[in-house]
Amino acid sequence: MRTLMIKILGGTVIETVSTPAKADLAKTAGADHQILYTETDFDEEVNTLTDGNGVNVAFDSVEKTTFERSINCLKPLGTMVLYVNASGPVRQFNPSSLGPKGSLFLTHPTIFDYL
Repeated sequence: MRTLMIKILGGTVIETVSTPAKADLAKTAGADHQILYTETDFDEEVNTLTDGNGVNVAFDSVEKTTFERSINCLKPLGTMVLYVNASGPVRQFNPSSLGPKGSLFLTHPTIFDYL
């Protein structure tokens, strides 16, 4: 659903996935690019795909193992949305590090606040 909404709004979808099977699912769902984060430094690949500009929004459902690289994919004033935490919660980090990286935004929404 997220991919469809982004595509309808004219965005490009770059999916990071852990397996080739999930890459196939992402492609079928309409993702423009699929990156196996278990095999590739996806922040470097995203940097290449965006000509060094980064992305407006990163949705990270893995968290612990992908958090820092997802942050590195953001362009200045970009937003990181954390949800699910499939690999476990993010280890402690210094929120002040978001400023020098481009005044980034970080959120961890829960469904209960939106119901």
